[in-house]
Amino acid sequence: MPLSSGAAIALTMMRFTKLKNFFTTLPMTIFNLSILLLEEFAVIFFFILILGYLVPRGRAYYLFFFHFNEEKDSRRIQDRRPTPQSIRREI
Repeated sequence: MPLSSGAAIALTMMRFTKLKNFFTTLPMTIFNLSILLLEEFAVIFFFILILGYLVPRGRAYYLFFFHFNEEKDSRRIQDRRPTPQSIRREI
């Protein structure tokens, strides 16, 4: 059964409104997605950098350079300690 002209216009306007709503909310959806990706990157970066690198390296740095004792010094392979300049050069 064919639609009357008023019903066809109403159906077209309804489809146009849905399409208009989709395209007006699309930029906000993309913006929300970019915020989620940024948050995800920040969390992963925190876990990898802070917990996976800086905490273990900081602990090793503290144990080897600030928590000095004679027992560890007697087990050293080299007789002399490296200078700060040689450590910077190696890094």
